[in-house]
Amino acid sequence: MNTSRRVRATDELPDKLDRKPIKFDEFTAAMQQLMAAEPSTKSKNRELTRCELNQKFRMTRRD
Repeated sequence: MNTSRRVRATDELPDKLDRKPIKFDEFTAAMQQLMAAEPSTKSKNRELTRCELNQKFRMTRRD
């Protein structure tokens, strides 16, 4: 039996959350900070170093 619930046009709209409106300048300032931040993760598509290329791996069997 499928337990997921699909939203239909006949369903009630969810209650609106009380939110304080923000100014456009505050929004743009926040977006600039997000876009200016450098990513913290290293690229996964990097070239391997000579040491990494020469590394030998031995497969061990797990039981």
